[in-house]
Amino acid sequence: MEATQEISARALNKQRNRQKLLDAGAQAIHKYGFKATTIDRIQEISGLSRGMVNQYFDNMEGLLWAVAEQLMQDYLRNWQSAIEHPELSTADKIRAMFKADLSETVLNPQCVAIWFSFRAEVPKTYNFRALIDKGDQGTHRKFKSLCAELSKEGGYPEGESDLAALTFTALLEGFWTDFHLHSDTFNPDRAMLALLRSAKSFFPNHF
Repeated sequence: MEATQEISARALNKQRNRQKLLDAGAQAIHKYGFKATTIDRIQEISGLSRGMVNQYFDNMEGLLWAVAEQLMQDYLRNWQSAIEHPELSTADKIRAMFKADLSETVLNPQCVAIWFSFRAEVPKTYNFRALIDKGDQGTHRKFKSLCAELSKEGGYPEGESDLAALTFTALLEGFWTDFHLHSDTFNPDRAMLALLRSAKSFFPNHF
């Protein structure tokens, strides 16, 4: 029994140390930028030894990849959990996705700064593209699916659902860029209103 408890405690400690390094990596990218994020700075923020990076992630690139992967998973989980309730109508799910994308859970200075840091590296470090595309394309595919479903429900013109999904995705991309550049003046309520007005232009009987 004691041996089992000791193994469980050791596994929990490893999990905590790994998460500390991930959190430190995210903080370092936010504070110093992608290129200036070093093992020394991660060590300083996390309080863990340099060897821990190699122990849990093999190397610095592995740690950065894990930071990007966790960020992407958190982003997808944020809107997926918002629309999982079976009682929500299709239009309500689209509204929920808008709201989730503009929530402080993902739309905050640290998360947005990190996303843009990784995106800036895509032309030079192509291995990050797959993760970034997974987040972007997953959201766009869900918008397409919901818009197609709503078009069928409401008898809207064929082909408009794809354009609606593209418009919603582009608007949210623009709002994230605006937040990144002007987080002190960004107004999420106005952004939400713009999204709902856009949705109404495509699906007037549902928004």
